[in-house]
Amino acid sequence: MLTFLREIRKSFLVSGSTRKYLLYAIGEIALVVIGILIALQINNWNEARKNADWERYYVSRLAEDIRNDVSEINATIRASYRRAVIGNSILTDLGEDYLHDGVEVFQPMVVNFLKEAKVLYPDTDTLKYLNLNIRMRRITDFRSITIRRFTYDELMSSGRLEMIKSNKLRESISTYYWKVNDFIHSENLPKVLDSYIEFLNQENIPVADGRAYTSIEDVVSDIDGYKTVLKNLLYEHLRTRALYLFLKQRSDSLLEEVNAYIESL
Repeated sequence: MLTFLREIRKSFLVSGSTRKYLLYAIGEIALVVIGILIALQINNWNEARKNADWERYYVSRLAEDIRNDVSEINATIRASYRRAVIGNSILTDLGEDYLHDGVEVFQPMVVNFLKEAKVLYPDTDTLKYLNLNIRMRRITDFRSITIRRFTYDELMSSGRLEMIKSNKLRESISTYYWKVNDFIHSENLPKVLDSYIEFLNQENIPVADGRAYTSIEDVVSDIDGYKTVLKNLLYEHLRTRALYLFLKQRSDSLLEEVNAYIESL
């Protein structure tokens, strides 16, 4: 092609036709400009394709992180039901029913809890026949939720959050990870749990020694004190469950939004 153009240019120069040569020169310049524009357009297409690939990659990773968050939140909520029901079974052995007696004080938190716990654990009466030592030990189990921030932190540190073209989705993602700190930092359950365990230690109750206690009165000298720390623990289980239900709503909502966006890509 270049050889062909050189021959045409040479023939115009030999013929001395200035007008034809100028027209040829303009045409050659136009071809060069068109070539540059095509190259730029191809480069833009390639960059847009790469950005689209990165966008799908990061949004898919975010969806996976949030799915794992939801799974962990659900497991923690289920565990809070069981711990609260087991703890309440100890109080019923002492002649109190904290969950039912607390309905008037803590509505609707306890009301909703009782409805959901009844679905999850319909045969709660059998709990009181569990080994007392096992019940006292199980309500000391606690696992805090760790929200997965790997993908979000990578997006922020690399400046790639802008690769997500949807302004609404970017705002939802940023709000979720900003608000989640409020949930995690407002957990008071570990402190109350420490108080419960400290009381057991003061009473010389080794809840992990495997002995089968027959009744609380046989092992606890300060029954009123024990009921107080146990009620505080039950309340914090209820409060934490309400906290995590709210967090679950946020996680579910964001996951739905992210999945819908992935389908639109």
